[in-house]
Amino acid sequence: MMHFEADKQTLRDLNIFSGESGQRSIFSLFQGVTTLGARAKLEDMLAFPFADPVSIRERSEAIRFFQTNSLRFVMDRGVMELIEHYVKRSKDAMPPGLSTKWASLRAIIKPNTDDYLVRNGIRLLKEVMGKLQGFIERTDRIGTLPALLQRESQSAKTFIQQIPKGSLYDQHYFFRISKGAQTRQVLDLLYDCEVFSIVAKTAERYSWCYPQLSDQDGLRLKVKGLAHPLVKDCRPNDLELPGKNGIYFLTGANMAGKSTWLKAVGIAVYVAHMGFPVPARQM
Repeated sequence: MMHFEADKQTLRDLNIFSGESGQRSIFSLFQGVTTLGARAKLEDMLAFPFADPVSIRERSEAIRFFQTNSLRFVMDRGVMELIEHYVKRSKDAMPPGLSTKWASLRAIIKPNTDDYLVRNGIRLLKEVMGKLQGFIERTDRIGTLPALLQRESQSAKTFIQQIPKGSLYDQHYFFRISKGAQTRQVLDLLYDCEVFSIVAKTAERYSWCYPQLSDQDGLRLKVKGLAHPLVKDCRPNDLELPGKNGIYFLTGANMAGKSTWLKAVGIAVYVAHMGFPVPARQM
């Protein structure tokens, strides 16, 4: 997976994260992100667009799958914050079966903050795993999943099936030690699903399109009905750049919208490399 980097000035000019003179940002268009983890995921996607076609296509297909099938996936912020606190901050677990009876007895007789965190963290973690499992089963019934969702959901199903049925501390050891990396991966899948759901909803709200990547060599860009997503009642325009030898002249009177149009093109190309839908009729 390859990413391309944009300098801070470009991010400011395109209003990716912060608008100028009170203007909204591209980030602000994706309303409804509930959890901090999903918000961080969205910020990461915006900050590091893909440079390789495979990654762009896979994410685009996943988001389109959410939109086509009207899938919604929202997590409770408070629940996910407690789970994250448990995963990141609770003490390391003891090996399964080792003094678990004594540990359970001590937790009852003289409970402490970490005991509370472990018990509630595991309880909530299993609850969201159940929700994820139900969501995966629902998507399986729809039909063939896009490649990205297929890989991640299969990994999550395997992980969920392996959760111990034994004591609380066996489960604690599983989530924190023996399968700690996999626990993180499944949580990331939860956040991915929330982001994909929000992006799909945004595309539907604004009638955005999913760009089609060309396998031909050279620089080519063809877009119809492109408008700046942050300008109210912006008039859409078409653009076609034939290849690496093409030159595009943009002329017009002052305040005619030349800079706005150039920024709209820049935003469309940038967002397309994220694998996101773009504010155009066709691209």
